Amino acid sequence: MPFIAIALALAVALGGGASLAANSSLPGDALYPVKLNVNENVDEALSFSAESKAQAHMDDIESRIDEAQKLSAQGKLDANAQAQINANIDEHAKALNDEVADLQTKGDYATAAKIAAEFQASVAEHSSAFAQAQANADTSATAEARANAAQVVGKVQATLNAATNLSASASANAQAHGEANSSTNSSTNASSDTNGSASSSAGASGNANVDVNAGTGVNVQI
Repeated sequence: MPFIAIALALAVALGGGASLAANSSLPGDALYPVKLNVNENVDEALSFSAESKAQAHMDDIESRIDEAQKLSAQGKLDANAQAQINANIDEHAKALNDEVADLQTKGDYATAAKIAAEFQASVAEHSSAFAQAQANADTSATAEARANAAQVVGKVQATLNAATNLSASASANAQAHGEANSSTNSSTNASSDTNGSASSSAGASGNANVDVNAGTGVNVQI
């Protein structure tokens, strides 16, 4: 693909030092576009299995949440950074949803359920950490800074809700097709057991809810 070739060429042209430095950049930093448009795109392009592609998208969502937390702690989470972070979370969440849907279309319900469960667990963990950080944040932060942080918390909560629904649906599909396989042909018991195990692990993830309050900012419920 031309875009992948361009991204790889840019990575080579920038050199390892600049590319590595970009990994720790935040929205508003000079190297942040390199992090988004080169480093992360190269990582995704070099992910060949469904699970590795999904993991790359999960890693990027985690990075956006961590970036929001760091900027908020520094009092630098402005409207532009907040909008960029939220839009990027949406982009990667959609890619993950499409990956799960594609696996189900291909009949690989167990892998779809595994990915969906990992997606839910990943967002739950990072949303909880971010929300707790906001709850403990310095109350001297400006109203604008608190509002921007609340926007990201809300986006992460919406993403968690979507991931929870996706995991439940994928787990149910894996379980249903696993039962269908075992009842149709006894010789496929091993395959059915594999699907069943994936379904069980997919359903094992807990739920997390993050509520945004107008006053203090955030309450966390796990």
